[in-house]
Amino acid sequence: INNSIACRIRRRPVEQGPRFPSRNRGGSGKWTTGTKNATKNATQTYILDRGENIFIGTWNVRTLNQTGALKLLLHQLNSYTWDVVGLSETHWNGKGEMTTSDGYHILQSSREDGEHRDGVAMILTKHASRALILFEPVPHRLLKAKFRTRFGALTVIQAYAPTSAALDAEIDAFYYSLEEALSTVSRQDILILMGDMNAKVGSDWESWSGCLGKFGFGKENERGERLLDF
Repeated sequence: INNSIACRIRRRPVEQGPRFPSRNRGGSGKWTTGTKNATKNATQTYILDRGENIFIGTWNVRTLNQTGALKLLLHQLNSYTWDVVGLSETHWNGKGEMTTSDGYHILQSSREDGEHRDGVAMILTKHASRALILFEPVPHRLLKAKFRTRFGALTVIQAYAPTSAALDAEIDAFYYSLEEALSTVSRQDILILMGDMNAKVGSDWESWSGCLGKFGFGKENERGERLLDF
């Protein structure tokens, strides 16, 4: 392994499924709380092993808080190759985990005040679920999960940052929580931070060498500069 992991979602060579409607929700299963994977395996399962690729992606779904939305989302994901998909703006409530009737393992971190806003989640395949060591719902904008690989632990953090309309105090609180979440990740772990950061980082990669790649677009905004500084 050359200090890099192939992390991508790739379309299978099949006919594309129906377009996921941005306002349609639901699914089956029962939420439970907890941070450790209760699955007991006779042999250890690795989400990444020698000679294998891992497929990880993120999707702002706008909302899953409508009847049938989760079912439609899972149907759409069947057209792709993936192991873990992080979700932003689920608009669910509460923190915990559930297993769908199709065997997908869903982790979530959402508001607990009854408001259907924000919220993040991860959907795991059966293979990824068996490699799950633990997960931690941080606040309702962050979710951290740790997986077993042949090369050590892999920590994935799904994030949903406040929009540009949010108050500075809310932005500060988000980045403080993110920094706290990152500070607890072992330096030996493979780390993936993904999600919707609600920021425009622009294309000035020369000024942000080592932080911004060469394929940015447009001009950075204030939230983008805050993300790049971070």
